[in-house]
Amino acid sequence: MMTTTTGRVCTADMTTGERLWEVDVLHRYPHLECDQGWMVFDDGEPDELVVWQSARRGVYRRAGAIRTGHAIRAFRLVGAHVLVATLDDLLLAYDVRSLAQTHLVHLGGTEHEHGNVTYIDMDDDFFYVAGAGQLSLTVIGRASQRVAMTLHDWIAGDWLAELTMLILARDRMKDEGTGYAKTFLRQL
Repeated sequence: MMTTTTGRVCTADMTTGERLWEVDVLHRYPHLECDQGWMVFDDGEPDELVVWQSARRGVYRRAGAIRTGHAIRAFRLVGAHVLVATLDDLLLAYDVRSLAQTHLVHLGGTEHEHGNVTYIDMDDDFFYVAGAGQLSLTVIGRASQRVAMTLHDWIAGDWLAELTMLILARDRMKDEGTGYAKTFLRQL
């Protein structure tokens, strides 16, 4: 998968370099997310994401579009779900199979209001929102759609270590006997 300076999204065989599929988009270097046979990218409209599904190896067919009604700040595809942060302080989740919205979370009153979103992610239980300036990370429960944890002020630039600690804390919240790096436990 690649995007080009001419505004194309392409797939190619990594061994031969042969282009397997390509499509023109409305702007240069669209943001592209791929996972489990799904591809989502922005196509120039500020509130729209285009959804494609794998038809066969390296070839995709258009499945539709998600129109959020809000200018998009960031998005992340995980499996068949896309998480969207908007410029007006919303966090929206969609099922790409049906193109239906599944979650709506207001970020107002958190450290992520006024567009303070630099990265978003999700797993089966939580949405993760990272911001700049105050160097903050907020964890929001998918089921409750409420803030479960906020880490700020003490977070430094080493995001990998901080994200690892967050994942371990999440594991510990689920089961008191976990929350330790699995490789560390194997070494013991």
